[in-house]
Amino acid sequence: MDFLLQTHGSICILLALTDDARAWVEANLPADRQQWGQRGTAIEPRYVQHIIDGIEADGMSVRT
Repeated sequence: MDFLLQTHGSICILLALTDDARAWVEANLPADRQQWGQRGTAIEPRYVQHIIDGIEADGMSVRT
């Protein structure tokens, strides 16, 4: 598993669990993203599916 997605109502936290996942975040998410700790990215729920689709298209896994 490369990512863990936590849903907290009006915000979701995408945790990058591997070095490859952290590299994917750096390459694919905006530089001004809201970070949550050292491995997490805060995401509005309306963007989550698009991001998951991109992660999976690149051969990585997400646990929800």
